[in-house]
Amino acid sequence: MSPARASPPPVPGWGRLKLEHLLKAGEEPRTVIQVVPRSVPAHAGLAGPFTVLGFNEGPDVLYVDGFGQGRIALDAAEVVEAGRSYDLLMAAALSHEATADLIGSHLEGLTR
Repeated sequence: MSPARASPPPVPGWGRLKLEHLLKAGEEPRTVIQVVPRSVPAHAGLAGPFTVLGFNEGPDVLYVDGFGQGRIALDAAEVVEAGRSYDLLMAAALSHEATADLIGSHLEGLTR
């Protein structure tokens, strides 16, 4: 997961290219793109990026990304809490289809 920037793009046309790329990537069967709308004041993703790594053998592991470096958490309770945070984040996000519609409407508002 990574946050989208609300500030103007550093290179003209950059925003359009990124949005077009997201729409195209979202057409892949194994890719789901969801956006948490700005109307949601607070959500689980505001704490920062994280990934729960699941393995065929052994316990799941949590990777928490941070400024300058990340950390790996092996504590089962922390991994479970991250799973709950992920569920809450997905509940706050728009559906895949609604996200594509939102991206498309933003694209329509951009000039080439």
